[in-house]
Amino acid sequence: MKKYMDIREETNQRIGSYLGKLIDSRYRKRSDFYREYLRHEGINPDAEEVRKMGNRFSQIFIGEKKGLQIHDLLIVTDILGISCEELLTCGKAYRPVSGHMTNYEIAFSKNPKVWKKYMASEDNLFLNSDEYGKTVVDYALDFKNYSFIHWLMDEGYISFDEEKWYGTSLFLAKTKMKRRDIRLIDSDFPPQVTEEEQLRSKLVALAIENGDIKIMEEMKGREIPLLYDITYVNMKPEDQYLDDERMIEAIAGSDNEKIFDYFSEEFQITTKSKCVGQYLYPNLGYVIDSMLGNKEANSDVARMLIRRVVEHNKRAFETISKKVEAFYQARIKDWPGVIPEDIATTYREQTMWCYHFDADTSIVSFMDISADGVRTNAIYISESSSIPSLKSLIDEANEWYEKLAVFAENFVSNEAVKK
Repeated sequence: MKKYMDIREETNQRIGSYLGKLIDSRYRKRSDFYREYLRHEGINPDAEEVRKMGNRFSQIFIGEKKGLQIHDLLIVTDILGISCEELLTCGKAYRPVSGHMTNYEIAFSKNPKVWKKYMASEDNLFLNSDEYGKTVVDYALDFKNYSFIHWLMDEGYISFDEEKWYGTSLFLAKTKMKRRDIRLIDSDFPPQVTEEEQLRSKLVALAIENGDIKIMEEMKGREIPLLYDITYVNMKPEDQYLDDERMIEAIAGSDNEKIFDYFSEEFQITTKSKCVGQYLYPNLGYVIDSMLGNKEANSDVARMLIRRVVEHNKRAFETISKKVEAFYQARIKDWPGVIPEDIATTYREQTMWCYHFDADTSIVSFMDISADGVRTNAIYISESSSIPSLKSLIDEANEWYEKLAVFAENFVSNEAVKK
């Protein structure tokens, strides 16, 4: 009996995790899905009902105590436009179901001649979404038909773009395909923007799985729009999201050295406001966490990634320390004699007006009005390791991170530059 319960719990966990990913791929916020579910039930989707629905589905996503009920299954598959087989097999039960040319069937094909014929058809079938509101690109991504996706990009059916939405930068992947899906009407962003953001994320994840660095670079795979919006004093625009589970899992599960090298290299960004920053992939800490939690992950690769985090965090601390100290010394250099401690503390406090560390984004900056400022980020690793050498590196990386987090407090007390 216990063995049966364990198997059932494991199945519920897999289905719950897959359902969560499906919802995240179609909705900008899970609350939008909960509202749609409530409407199917004939219930007014007010804040309290959405909250209760969120609590119930959070248990389903975890799958430890509750799994999908038959009643849930019918509604969920209807809303998401998938079959029961797909959900219950966590995406493994894909089969062509039609003899005529459809988005669903073409997305299975590996034949460029078939693609060209379909996309060149006089009735422009490819421009339309099907009865489930899905385009040929949606299905190709579902089935991970990367050769077809790459062909669509080469032919100009899919393109990358950067846009502004009320001052917020967005990374978007656009297509010529249309859709009739109105399920995202409650989203803060227009449905088209939400879909284009998610399309870009899916394309990068698929490029990672196929080791295609060129496409990753084209789609700005290791960058986030946030890095282009902030200035030295504007650290965190509203409604920006750092974590992308789809990409994180793709990187952590890769066996391609070039992928790990690409996502652990420092890169430079210059914003429109001429702020220059030197960054490391913001989600690298999550990638390392995922690898440390996987017993089958390559420990040598994890060691390389952690070592690069150590080097980056240390360099960030040392660069800012030198800039801050030089700025402070320039302010007090003309003070006659020994500067009184209370005056020195005041100057240190004022110096820290130019220093910013954001705990949510781990972005750190110092705006030196007399020279070039510094703008970078720090990476924190949450998981540990039973391997002593890895644990030592993790501790070192996090020590440099913590020094940046408490830098302002320590600098005012004259402790920041002590190592």
